[in-house]
Amino acid sequence: MKDLDVTMQGRLYYLDNLRILLIILVILQHLAVTYGGPGSWDLKFETDDVLTLVVFSLFNAVNQTFFMGFFFLLSGYFTPGSYDRKGGRRFMLDRLLRLGIPLAIYDMLISPNVSYLVNIFMWGWDNGWVSYMRLYYREGFVIGSGPLWYVEKLLLFQVMYILGRELVRYVPRLQSKFSLPGWGVIGLFALVIGGATFVMRIWLPYPENIDFLTLECPFFPPLYFSLFLVGILAYRGNWFKQISQAMGKCGWGIAMILIGVVFPPLFYWGGAREGEFSVYMGGWQWQALVYAVWEPFVGMGIVIGLLVLFRDKYNRGGRLMQAMAGSTYTVYIIHGPVLVMVGLIMKDMVWHPLVKFVLGGVVSAPICFLLGYLIRCLPGARKIL
Repeated sequence: MKDLDVTMQGRLYYLDNLRILLIILVILQHLAVTYGGPGSWDLKFETDDVLTLVVFSLFNAVNQTFFMGFFFLLSGYFTPGSYDRKGGRRFMLDRLLRLGIPLAIYDMLISPNVSYLVNIFMWGWDNGWVSYMRLYYREGFVIGSGPLWYVEKLLLFQVMYILGRELVRYVPRLQSKFSLPGWGVIGLFALVIGGATFVMRIWLPYPENIDFLTLECPFFPPLYFSLFLVGILAYRGNWFKQISQAMGKCGWGIAMILIGVVFPPLFYWGGAREGEFSVYMGGWQWQALVYAVWEPFVGMGIVIGLLVLFRDKYNRGGRLMQAMAGSTYTVYIIHGPVLVMVGLIMKDMVWHPLVKFVLGGVVSAPICFLLGYLIRCLPGARKIL
């Protein structure tokens, strides 16, 4: 997410604009969970309203197929060029600075205090701040808490890349061999990822994690790590420029068919209509198998479609868009506390969850971008953010 969008082709404004879209979707995804959608979040208001469950289930399920994977794809895309410019030592120090410091600050300071506020206003915790902090650090502390799981994984992936570059120094000379894959290879890739995800979720269904680390390995990383690697290959082969408009339209078509034709019966007969989401998240259920395969096919279709759409239609940027794009990493870090505060302020409003969702998005997104911009104006902040 924190990348320099400059290559031999010049600044890629369409990737800046894509990041803005993706970070807005992150905000909306967590708002949907807040007001009753499937998933886990710091603040959550349960609902049994059928319309709300249908809307949020579809919205969250579709988003989850691509939006965070897209971030890993873009991070992988800009990793080789950054490494080539800086060299291994400087690149590693830069990653520790830009990823390690925000990760430590969020885990040590922001996450426990957000949790404290939620427990005060939602559950009536009255034993004091010091007592809660002791309890949190003893029983609730994890590395990569909340949305910072992304930063944790990205740091891990980039350390792996550095080690790989040190061990295999001829990688840059192979770039001419990385030709753009066709739909057959893409389909096989999606099928393998879906199968691997299904198998891994049998072992550890979502939302269970490996102790201490929020790795969530069975739920997301087969796709996430694979897309990070795909991003590296895409940079070496200049794939983003080569994707045709016909390929982009085909990607949209595949995604729309799977969303419009496959998802409704999967939702209706799979148990989501009654709020039974666990059957999709792991185990020997047919729902878990279909959902695990459905995800990467939808995700790859949307990713390819968005890349072509933004490359051809939205490859420009004014001062406002550049400021927003430059703040996306900061927005990602701070959006959790902002959403919790907005949610707590609105918690006593007796409105329909969908109305609160819309209002929360209209209020929260501008606040996040404004705060992100102001934080980056602080002395020394841009070296990290």
